[in-house]
Amino acid sequence: MGSFVTVGVVTVAVGDRYQMFLPRWAKAIKALERQPDEITIVVDTITTNRASMILDILPGASIIFSNTPWKEHPQILANDAIAKTYTTWICKMDVDDLIYPHALNVLDNWTAQVCCFGINVNGTRILIAPEVTAEEVLASPHNVLFAGSPFRRSLWEETSGFQDFIYDDWAFWRECAKAGATFQSTGTVDYYYSLHGENSSSNVNHIDAIERMMEMEA
Repeated sequence: MGSFVTVGVVTVAVGDRYQMFLPRWAKAIKALERQPDEITIVVDTITTNRASMILDILPGASIIFSNTPWKEHPQILANDAIAKTYTTWICKMDVDDLIYPHALNVLDNWTAQVCCFGINVNGTRILIAPEVTAEEVLASPHNVLFAGSPFRRSLWEETSGFQDFIYDDWAFWRECAKAGATFQSTGTVDYYYSLHGENSSSNVNHIDAIERMMEMEA
C-alpha cells in the first residue's frame, strides 16, 4: 500500500492589480477534480469584502499576510505560503493563471519529484512540457519548465526557494536540478497561462536577467 499523498496549492496576490484575478482563480481551484488538501493565499493587504468573497468560494483556504520585502518580483512571497503549507506536493499556481480541472489528478501516483505541466498560452499556443533530465535542465539556455508545475515540498526545503528575481521559477528549477531532482512531463495541457499588461516579464531585458541569474549561481 502506497504512502498517503497530500497536495497543496499556493499563490501570491499582492496589491489590487493581482487581487483582481483572485475570484476567477478561486473558481478554477474549486473546479479541480482532485481537490487540494491545503490552499494558501499570501497577500500584503486585502479588504474584508474581498477576503470574504474568496473564502465563500474556497471555505478551506488560508489567507495569510506577509511583510516580506521585495523590489523586483513579489513571487518571493510564495515562500511564506509554502512555509505554511504542509503537504507532499506544492502547486504554485499564479493568481492570474487558471488551472484545469484534471491537473492535480496525477499527483497521488506521481513518482518523479517535479510534475511538468503543459500550458495553453492565452488561447493562442499549446506548449507541452518536454521530457527532461536534471542535466538537460541545467544545460538548456532556456527555461524548459512552466512555473505552475507541481513539485515535492522536500525540494523547496533543500533549495533557496523562490527569490526576488524575475526568473524566480527558472532559478528554482535549476536549483532542483542541482539537487538531483527527477522531472517528468504530464504530456497534457494543465493550465491556462494568461498574457496581459501586468505580466511581470513583459518589460524585462531578458539577456540581462539571464546573465544575472547565472551570476547569482556562481
